Amino acid sequence: MPTVSIIMPTYNGAAFIEGAIESVLQQSYQDWELLIVSDGSRDNTAALVQSYVVKHPKIAFIENEHNSGIQKTLNKGIALAKGKYIARLDDDDRWIDEHKLVLQCSYLDAHPGCALVGTNAVLVNVEGRTISKNSMPKTDSQIRNRLLSKNCFLHATVMFRKDASDSVGSYSESSETLHAEDYDLWLRLGQKGTLANLAMVSTALTVHDNSLTNKNRVQQARHMLAVMKKNRQAYPNYWIGWCVSYARYRGFQVIQWLPFSKPLFYFIQRLYKKI
Repeated sequence: MPTVSIIMPTYNGAAFIEGAIESVLQQSYQDWELLIVSDGSRDNTAALVQSYVVKHPKIAFIENEHNSGIQKTLNKGIALAKGKYIARLDDDDRWIDEHKLVLQCSYLDAHPGCALVGTNAVLVNVEGRTISKNSMPKTDSQIRNRLLSKNCFLHATVMFRKDASDSVGSYSESSETLHAEDYDLWLRLGQKGTLANLAMVSTALTVHDNSLTNKNRVQQARHMLAVMKKNRQAYPNYWIGWCVSYARYRGFQVIQWLPFSKPLFYFIQRLYKKI
């Protein structure tokens, strides 16, 4: 049984997925399985992934019969996972520190009360050039004090305990959490154990027009407000967080109609990450 199950959902991910898979293969820690779940891809994702499956028995490829959406696809991967720890990687991102998995496993082994650990990351463009760096709060108290103001975890960097995830129902499949399903899960995991981010920069997050975040910024911001409200009794500083997130939501609403919206989106997002 592997210690770590890596869940990688994909939908028409052929342009980037080989880089994501290669970054897993380059990890110094090798006690893992990689579950790649295709959500009805129509490009040549399947052929690319199968070329890895035949060479690497730790990689499995699962195909949804039809497009089910990111939430159900993530949960399908978790349901099939055999590891005690779940790591996440998107098909358009890459792990850039070869020791990411071993350091996160070591942290969770040493801190049995911790439910979730992430890391820092860099944002890169499609050519791989760094756009900006994200620095997340590190300790449980720092994270809790800010978790209702921002999502303190970068999805492609996290590792969490499968039993803790199972106990809270894994990712919500509600339409009210769509594109904020990760934030919703972190808030629920934080009620099962402590939270942490390692100081390392482990992951390169690729910014491109077809990413789910880029295409759904307004809906994501609106749903984060709803998730925040649902968990307001479990974390401090709700009203500060609400004001910050509401301003972000309204800002995204306005600038989506402007001809120069893309640089403004990135500007607001960078300010939000620095809060």
